[in-house]
Amino acid sequence: RLERAGDLLGRLEILIDLEHAVRGTDVAKLVEALTVALDRNVHPACVERGNARREQLNAEQTLREELDTRDVDRLEEVLKRAREAHVRSDIVGKAQHRVNQLRGSEDLEGALHSTSPDEIAAAIRSAKQSNVSSDLLDKAAGRRVYLLAQQALREVAEGDDVDNLQQAILEAERVKLPAEEIARARKRKVELEALRRLQAVMSGSDEEVLEREVNLAREAGVHESHLETADLKIQQLKAIKGLRKSVHLGSSGLRALDDAVKFAQSVGVEDVGGADADLLHQAIMKRDKLKALHDLTTASKGHDVNFMLKALDDATEAGVDPRVIQQGQQKLERMCEVRRPAAKTNLLLATDGKDKTKLEAALYEARIVGVDKRLIEKGEAKLQLL
Repeated sequence: RLERAGDLLGRLEILIDLEHAVRGTDVAKLVEALTVALDRNVHPACVERGNARREQLNAEQTLREELDTRDVDRLEEVLKRAREAHVRSDIVGKAQHRVNQLRGSEDLEGALHSTSPDEIAAAIRSAKQSNVSSDLLDKAAGRRVYLLAQQALREVAEGDDVDNLQQAILEAERVKLPAEEIARARKRKVELEALRRLQAVMSGSDEEVLEREVNLAREAGVHESHLETADLKIQQLKAIKGLRKSVHLGSSGLRALDDAVKFAQSVGVEDVGGADADLLHQAIMKRDKLKALHDLTTASKGHDVNFMLKALDDATEAGVDPRVIQQGQQKLERMCEVRRPAAKTNLLLATDGKDKTKLEAALYEARIVGVDKRLIEKGEAKLQLL
């Protein structure tokens, strides 16, 4: 009995030592207590509990050792084993916090290669929740500002707002966008400024000022469509100047006036409207009147009845002085008197002949110069038979 009692007492001491070791944090003591317990065949449940505690302490120790790692996959694997071993929640929580931080940093570093400010902003918000380092957050924020400045510069450069473009260029310089991109934006700014100055003088009437601004705009690379409009305006101003200079000339200035009118019509002065279109209309009337007077004078010096008839019609339509027209009509009558005998002879010959073309020409002349109506009717009857 004494021997049995001694054995029981020894086992009890072993159990007490094992329990102390299980409650402690010394893995070596726990391993030693487990070894002794196994040698003395201590109850398996106690040994199992000790082994579980040993695995828990080992898992906790490994987890602590990996807390400073940057290998997030390794840390997640260790954390999983620690959870399975029921490691203390504060250690597990700290490790999970570290995993979140590493994953957040990893995601944020990946977002730094993005060209989308929105994607980076979303990554920054997520990273803040994971307590990512402030240095990395600042780096990401700087990248987002850089991309926003680049995006704004490109968008504004496509527009025509000079002031907004200037602000975008200043921001681009601040965030240090590529020099060639800033240079392109500055060139665009020069172009827009030249276009603005050109548009400001388009409503004026100073041909020289407009020509100067067109040249500057062309050097600045302003689009050809704007330059074509300005070039047309210059031509119109030149045409208007020519009209004003020649519209008051007398008959000696007919050719100059005619050239001025044709040029003004070719560059669309009439489409300008207002006083300029009125000036063109006035010049046209003046030209037509001078030309009609010139033709009537020329016709009056000759013997061409047809030319005289047309000259009288044109002069009447152009509003030539009625006294001049009357003189022309008197000249026409004298021409007809002179021409009438020959016209009568030609008509008689053509009526007796068989040439339709000659008869038509003879009838035409006879009507103009006033040949006897009966002879004309006879010729017309013959014409119907040919």
